[in-house]
Amino acid sequence: MQVDNRNRQRTERWPSASDSRFATGLFHRMSLHAFLLFTLTLYSSAIGALQPVFEDEFDSDQLTQGWQFVQEVPERYSLTDRPGFFHITTARGTLGEAASAENLLIREFSGDFVLDTRIEFDPRNGRQFAGLLVYLDNLSAVALVFAFAETADTEFRGIVLLSIENGIEDLQPPISPIRESSSGDAKQIYLRLLRKGDQFVGAFSSDGQVFTDLGTVTNTLPDSVFVGVGGANGDPEGCGMECDIENEADFDFFRISVLDNDGGTDTNVGNALEEVTLLGPAELAAGSTDTFTAVARFADETESDVTTAADWSVAPSTFATIDQGVLTVSDVDADSSLTVVASYTQLTSDGEIFLLGTKTVIVRRAPTIQGVPCGIGMVASLCMSVSGLFFMRFLRNGNPYTKR
Repeated sequence: MQVDNRNRQRTERWPSASDSRFATGLFHRMSLHAFLLFTLTLYSSAIGALQPVFEDEFDSDQLTQGWQFVQEVPERYSLTDRPGFFHITTARGTLGEAASAENLLIREFSGDFVLDTRIEFDPRNGRQFAGLLVYLDNLSAVALVFAFAETADTEFRGIVLLSIENGIEDLQPPISPIRESSSGDAKQIYLRLLRKGDQFVGAFSSDGQVFTDLGTVTNTLPDSVFVGVGGANGDPEGCGMECDIENEADFDFFRISVLDNDGGTDTNVGNALEEVTLLGPAELAAGSTDTFTAVARFADETESDVTTAADWSVAPSTFATIDQGVLTVSDVDADSSLTVVASYTQLTSDGEIFLLGTKTVIVRRAPTIQGVPCGIGMVASLCMSVSGLFFMRFLRNGNPYTKR
């Protein structure tokens, strides 16, 4: 398994909100559109709770009904060698077009889901891997695995989120090396894989409580797929005897969950997204255009420009429009205020996060000459010229509008 390490980890959570912020008389101190935006900011960040719909703890000496194997080799798996675990002995093999991996344990499932498992595995040779699978056939799959892999610079033990389409393996998947010195048990890892439509988010944890999101891949798998677990030694071109070295992988459980959208605001994902901030002018002249930037800030104090990923709106929209952060305002009869809004949705291994960033902007009425508004361009130049003539006349002769 050869990968490129030009990936960035990012993890997110949903902040909670409090009813106590709605102080008495607030509505009377805010315009209607600002009040509605304030309400959305507080309550748009809820996530769904995970609701298990299937779980196998491998406590029996027989597999639960519904399981099936891809390339079954009975002498290389067991439910009794280590009771309470699905135990496999890895062999040379791979996913993708070659499709030589043995004993992939899968079952059918449709729709969006979250997969969880705990694996005990110590990949050290070849391109050994074991973990969670989303499988259609030999040409189409997604895998979140604990692996011994390589980048252009080095080999490493770590987590890899792999996508295979049309038999072709993504060579730049999200990866995260595992530092053994920072792990309580370097052979144990919890894996989580979320599907939402064509997007797949992988995450891992040392304790099963707090997960670190690895990244997201896109794969156009159909609604109905097979999900499960498996592992192999890899079989890249040029791999010699190291790809024939056997290893043991033990799966403690396998769980399928769905997201309950009526869930709370808690998340088990670390490095949380904390807010979306809008950068841009506080005042604009009527008839002008300016640009705003949306910045997402995370708990680890990193920031990311999400201007193109955000959905933009402006309220009221009677005299202003906005498209990917570019705000255009028309003429107004009097100085007015508007609110620029950027909504940013990010997928994590716990579900979706949806946060709003808002910024109030004052729109200044264009100057007028005897009730005629001055705009921009040639009209503005004409206004400035006429205004200058009147001002010079005032200096010479006094106020031209005062009767003598």
